[in-house]
Amino acid sequence: MSDTADRWLAAHARTLDTLDPGAPYADLEPLRGVLRDVKIVGLGESTHGTREFFRLKHRVLEFLVRDMGCTVLAMEAGESAARAVDAYVCHGVGDPTRLVARLGFWTWRTEEMLDIVEWMRTHNLGVPADRRVRFVGIDPQLSADSVAALGSYLGQVAPERAADMAELEVLARARPGTGPDPEQTRTAPTDLLRRACIPPEPSPPPRMPPSGPAPPFRGPFRGGHP
Repeated sequence: MSDTADRWLAAHARTLDTLDPGAPYADLEPLRGVLRDVKIVGLGESTHGTREFFRLKHRVLEFLVRDMGCTVLAMEAGESAARAVDAYVCHGVGDPTRLVARLGFWTWRTEEMLDIVEWMRTHNLGVPADRRVRFVGIDPQLSADSVAALGSYLGQVAPERAADMAELEVLARARPGTGPDPEQTRTAPTDLLRRACIPPEPSPPPRMPPSGPAPPFRGPFRGGHP
């Protein structure tokens, strides 16, 4: 490490008093000035699944929500599954252990993640509805819950279209890192459009080769014709 980096760290680094969520956060006060007027704060980790990182995230989240006015926790988790977690933290609906397990990535299936969700629920019980902290997933890779919700909706409003859900099973089965089914990719959109009575867009006409050699370039011209 260079002397410049050493000097910068010596001048700016702050020692944390604890990693325990719920502890006083006087040691986090330097963040107040740094994050003033900031709308989005990113919290990462050097290694996935490390207990200490998630406990620190929990503690920082408490500070951001209580003192800095943050109202949304957005995570790299399945968007559709995160809706169920949001329903729990806002309204107490569902079993949090099961809901966290459905977020789709092993990194979230931990006691520390469950502690964060439980804290969000407890916090929301004591604040007005418009100040509740929300839980949002931003990852589209896991769609099983979305497909199930769509199937339930079709069953209620258009049961005659329920058979069309078979076309979406490939999405329900998809997992991070899996490739699309080439046959489904090729045929499903056209079939769905046909059944919806929407004609697919026509293919563009083939490009015809020029009938002769291109004329010589005579420009540049600022206006008019050569």
